[in-house]
Amino acid sequence: MWSKLWRFKEGVTICCGLLIVGVILQLSLGSISWGLFAYPVNLIVALVFCVLLFAMYALRKKIYLFLFLQTYYAAVPTLFVVVFMTLIMGLTRQVPETMDAQDPMGFTYMLRSWPFVLVYFYMAVILGLVSIKHFLLLNFRQIPFILFHLGLFVVIVAGTLGSADMQRLTMNTSKETPEWRAVDNKGEVYELPIAVTLEDFYIAEPPQIKYVSKVHVITEKGLDKHYQIEVNKPIRVEGWVIYQYSYYMDSEQGMVSVLELVKDPWLPAVYVGLILLFMGAVFLFVNASSKEIKCREI
Repeated sequence: MWSKLWRFKEGVTICCGLLIVGVILQLSLGSISWGLFAYPVNLIVALVFCVLLFAMYALRKKIYLFLFLQTYYAAVPTLFVVVFMTLIMGLTRQVPETMDAQDPMGFTYMLRSWPFVLVYFYMAVILGLVSIKHFLLLNFRQIPFILFHLGLFVVIVAGTLGSADMQRLTMNTSKETPEWRAVDNKGEVYELPIAVTLEDFYIAEPPQIKYVSKVHVITEKGLDKHYQIEVNKPIRVEGWVIYQYSYYMDSEQGMVSVLELVKDPWLPAVYVGLILLFMGAVFLFVNASSKEIKCREI
């Protein structure tokens, strides 16, 4: 092992090493605090990460590890570990964002668990290097392959680093009183560029009971519009997605409709990655199908 011809044994060893390091960091430092990576830190980290990937590719002939990371001997074991960790996350009940992980390994809040994040980071390195490799070869036949890997790379990086900028706030709206303040899960108050006034709130009758808020929305950019918000039917206003969250009766304000406002500045980048991923998958499927048809004809 660790000769100049590394195979699956070395790939598995690297993955196991990352998991061990992740466990040590989890037990010693606790879960990752993504709040430390809020803008502009996450943007700087993303740019530095991309520069390092190009540097690693340039040094591939001098440092064998960088060359090995571009092979399926590194990718296949990593993919198995990523799938396994994702399966654990799916089978483990995840705690809300307001709570810390309820187990020492952080599996109940997997997105902040060191073993999970390190493996996904390693996967992003492999995807980035493979994308650079095939892009610089300028082989048009590899475009579907490039799109698939580049799309997955963008989804992982943007989805991970962008989580630090996501805002999830609640706003209590009442009739005749514009509300532009909202609070986060820690009770911190934010003044928003959006003012919402509740015009009416009612509960629709069966066959499908639903809560409906009719609101008047005004923004600093000049928007002045009336909307209807229902459960599972949010509205989108200047980058904010506004959901019907709950309601209650107040002795002074009367009926109060509680709205949830969510903003994710990195979501467009995630969508771009998903589109590239989908296009690459479709083209790969079409190419494979066309080759199979040609083989049958022969």
